[in-house]
Amino acid sequence: MIFPLYFSTFSHVPKRPPCLTEFRIAALVAAKLENVKSMTDYSYPVQTSFASSPEFSGGVKKVLKEYGLPEINSVLEIFDWAELKIVPSSYDLEPINDSSAIFTGPFSKPCLKQTMPEKRKKIIAYFGTGTISGKKVVETLTEAFYYTDTELC
Repeated sequence: MIFPLYFSTFSHVPKRPPCLTEFRIAALVAAKLENVKSMTDYSYPVQTSFASSPEFSGGVKKVLKEYGLPEINSVLEIFDWAELKIVPSSYDLEPINDSSAIFTGPFSKPCLKQTMPEKRKKIIAYFGTGTISGKKVVETLTEAFYYTDTELC
């Protein structure tokens, strides 16, 4: 498991367990308030260089100021508060230049049927964090392309 190994390299053992969040800004803010180390999943579109919308950050800026937390321009900057960012992808697909990012590759692989034709066009489907599980998306896309000349990779 990456999490205990990573945090065991700190000079002290935390009195409380670190915060592990799946793309939850509120959890990162809470960890900052409680002075707890944190890690989060992360992806290319979460970088402020990719998508920054300061005009939508007013309410969050106000709350952060009330609690004496660092100022931000974009809510996406809160992801930079995490000491470790897990990217379930590869650098080739998501070129994130961040020393706190660890590229793990996918956490599961699609269940491809053995009876599929051998020569097929291949596509790679990438999806961000959402309410539908990655496993369900892969199963659905695999089924949708099953009788076509296109294979989900």
